[in-house]
Amino acid sequence: MQIFSQHKRKFKKKQLPVLKDIARVLIIDDKQSDLIKPLEREGWKVSQVRDIDCITNTSLRDSHILCIDILGVGKKMSFPNEGLGLVGAIREEYPGKRILLYSSVPSHDIFDKAIDLVDKRLLKNGQPYPFVSAIQDLAGLAFDWHSCVSDIYQRFRDEIPDEMTEIEFNKKLRKCLKPDGSIDAEKVAKKIIVGVTIAKSIQGIMSLIP
Repeated sequence: MQIFSQHKRKFKKKQLPVLKDIARVLIIDDKQSDLIKPLEREGWKVSQVRDIDCITNTSLRDSHILCIDILGVGKKMSFPNEGLGLVGAIREEYPGKRILLYSSVPSHDIFDKAIDLVDKRLLKNGQPYPFVSAIQDLAGLAFDWHSCVSDIYQRFRDEIPDEMTEIEFNKKLRKCLKPDGSIDAEKVAKKIIVGVTIAKSIQGIMSLIP
């Protein structure tokens, strides 16, 4: 499956079934979430963790959309303001991930401050439809060029030359596009200065979207 258009050099508009197949949704909630079954019935791939123990957590790293309860999480990483602190750390480390922040509390100060850090906010009131609709919207945003490049840059940061910024990485990766919109692994290895194995991994991610 080719994911870039030939001329505009950006992702083709994905149909909903394709997004459901490639997107990974992670719920971070200290209580068993009642969102899992409604989302699974709609065809989304969903998993849950009760909290995050480190910013390189595998479940976190490999997910595209994060649904985070503002209360009761972030404790394992000792964030004093719980979910909001976790959101800040995730946004700094993984700027390409899409974040939905929710709470069962109608109003509190820290929830209002989160608006600049997240993509969507919802009140948890037992109604699944707003969450299903939000996940659909966020999935469309998650697979644009900039989000995926940012995710790859963070994932392979240790392999990429230290002096190469994310902006430079983005520009160089665009120069590795073939006429059909796919990524040329040989060019990736040369322009980004990484080994063949990493270059092929980048090629695979950009063509299959893990």
